Amino acid sequence: MCGMKLLVIGSDRNLFKEDSDVWNRYLDYGKLFEEIHVVVFSKHNTNIRMYANNTNNTNSRNKDTGQATRIGNNVFVYPTNHICKFFYLWNIYKITKQIIKKNTIFTSSLLFRTMVQNSEKELDSRLRGNDMKGKNDRRGEFGGWVVSTQDAFEAGLAGWMIKKIFKIPLQLQIHTDFLSPYFKRESLLNKLRVMLAKFLISRADGVRVVSERIKKSILRKSDFLREVGLPKISVLPIFVDIEKIKSAPIRIDLHRKYPQFDFIILMASRLTKEKNIVMAIEAMQGLCANNKGGEEPDSCLRPPAQNYGRASGNDPTLKDEYGASRENGNDADKNIGLVICGEGLELKKLRQKVKDLKLEKIVVFEGWAEDLISYYKTADLFLLTSNYEGYGRSIIEVMAAGLPIMTRDVGLVHESMSTEKNGTVFLIGDKDNIIKTIKYLISNGKDLIRFSENALKKVELLRKKDDYLKLYKEIIESLI
Repeated sequence: MCGMKLLVIGSDRNLFKEDSDVWNRYLDYGKLFEEIHVVVFSKHNTNIRMYANNTNNTNSRNKDTGQATRIGNNVFVYPTNHICKFFYLWNIYKITKQIIKKNTIFTSSLLFRTMVQNSEKELDSRLRGNDMKGKNDRRGEFGGWVVSTQDAFEAGLAGWMIKKIFKIPLQLQIHTDFLSPYFKRESLLNKLRVMLAKFLISRADGVRVVSERIKKSILRKSDFLREVGLPKISVLPIFVDIEKIKSAPIRIDLHRKYPQFDFIILMASRLTKEKNIVMAIEAMQGLCANNKGGEEPDSCLRPPAQNYGRASGNDPTLKDEYGASRENGNDADKNIGLVICGEGLELKKLRQKVKDLKLEKIVVFEGWAEDLISYYKTADLFLLTSNYEGYGRSIIEVMAAGLPIMTRDVGLVHESMSTEKNGTVFLIGDKDNIIKTIKYLISNGKDLIRFSENALKKVELLRKKDDYLKLYKEIIESLI
């Protein structure tokens, strides 16, 4: 553990869920630094359940802005609890000032003497760096503080404010391909976010992107380079625990949950505009209509002709039985179902779309599944129709579970995935391409098996946890 302290600003409220992926990830990060403080955007009336620490089950409700909750020995989280978006910067400033004052005084002899000898006003002046000389001196006063934001938009603006006030280095994290043309088209807010990112990136001490696609997207935008210049760009995806996924037991079998389907297509994401779920729904309409020469869409749902012998739990024959069911993909009249897991602003519109197309018996909305790994392991095909992705972590998770993937060219696809004959994913374009590919795969189950096996081999080559954490630490240390 080094003497560095990390201040993180973001919006992932899963940090308040014990044993969530992000919870466990920050416990790992805590081993790298002296302290980590995470400020999370949350509205005042948001019902956030928090845990006093990660070693007992004592629950508490955090209602006060800036009130810390410990989730590890040295990891603390703070909800902003802002009344409205216009006040989030003020709340973050108050929380950050409290954090830095409390946790710097006891590690800086100069500030400790200032506290004893001078007034609160003078202490604030020193904390802001007003009477300190030189960049290195200012940063030294704070014992190695770094502020890292989880986007280059609203959180990034808050991070830049903290950098300016407290004179500490700023890292911007970029998790989405914000220079994709689809991103700007979605809303006026996104157009403003692109402008904000251009302003902030040139003023950051470092930028971390989660894929080479984002880095290349920035580098090839000549107007972007000319307008903002570039700090150091580091590429580091979000870590995925491959071994944990591979060894996870199956607790829910999709084929037993939905016995009316012979072939289950799974989607799992936030239900937002950029995920383009509408394309998948329209493809299901075309697929089912084509399946019986243009009859009503639900004609592709018939009484199941056979049981594919899907296993559940820790049955040692699971792999063989699933493999056999996928390989025997020569029945063009299989009952096809689409299971969509997730929540989001588009849910109401998507439900209406399904109703309008008379696909209620074929398309199922599940909400967020508690055990997605089981779904990955018991579905037949994973479908990703996003207009853009920063990385596409779900692709890695699905590959580790051995589920074949059909995806558009987004995120890490083409960067580290092969789509050729001996590849790992099936690449798709428009709705008609989805229909054609699914019909082919249903009739050629051996390709599903081959791509699944290739995917498992591919994920074995990904960076291991110890190497990932080492690189994460090195990137943060380089900012000092």
